[in-house]
Amino acid sequence: MQILETGLRDGRPLGAPMPRYQFDREDAEAITAYLRSLKPPPRPAEMQ
Repeated sequence: MQILETGLRDGRPLGAPMPRYQFDREDAEAITAYLRSLKPPPRPAEMQ
C-alpha cells in the first residue's frame, strides 16, 4: 500500500520504468482489492 500512496519502497523511489504514483488511501485500497480479485495467468503447461 505504501508504494501506491507515496511512490516509495523502503524510503527510495521506484526504478524506471515504474512511474511514481501518489494515490490517496481510498484509491490505493481499491487498486489493491482489484488486483487481488484477478485470477492468476495460466501456467505454460496449461496453455497448450
